[in-house]
Amino acid sequence: MNNRRNNNLNNETLLSFPVLKNDTQMGFNKNVRQTEESRQINITFQDATRNIGVFGGTGSGKTTCAMKPVIQRLLSTGCAGFICDVKGEFTQMVRAFPNKLVILGNHPKAMPINLLAGCDISLFRGMMELLLKMDDPNGPQEQLSWTMQGVKQAEFVFEFCKLTEIPTLKKIHDYLANPGKFCRKLENYLELSRKGFIQ
Repeated sequence: MNNRRNNNLNNETLLSFPVLKNDTQMGFNKNVRQTEESRQINITFQDATRNIGVFGGTGSGKTTCAMKPVIQRLLSTGCAGFICDVKGEFTQMVRAFPNKLVILGNHPKAMPINLLAGCDISLFRGMMELLLKMDDPNGPQEQLSWTMQGVKQAEFVFEFCKLTEIPTLKKIHDYLANPGKFCRKLENYLELSRKGFIQ
């Protein structure tokens, strides 16, 4: 792992924390007395390339004592990364690095990304089927049959969008949610095609 200045960070410490001599518990334990003999455990940048797991109960300090210091250190050394911030805990911290931040998702400042860009019909079908399985992997067979009809309709709308505009999940959803709107657009397209305006 290298920063922008090409300085090798592999053996530099990314995060360190105490481990008690007579205890198997690692991490920042608020009940630890300063007088107890302890030693430091250091996680290097090289260690981080093999993943870091942070485990603990609610309120035990996972975010404050481990995740935020790691992210702060990575950003300050010029390392790139991807943060899944479901609860918004890191947003304030990373704002200190506005030129290094790209926000994705449902946020007013999010960068728009078209997940369907370059997608062909087989990949689109696979995405839709995967979403169905994630929604209810053990659903009844009759429900699966009904939802597969929905996938076929989404495929048809996707293929039509590829002829007339750049397909996005939002556009496909809008057309499926408003079939009248879709039918009018399809009829208009077919009429223009019949008259020879569309090849």
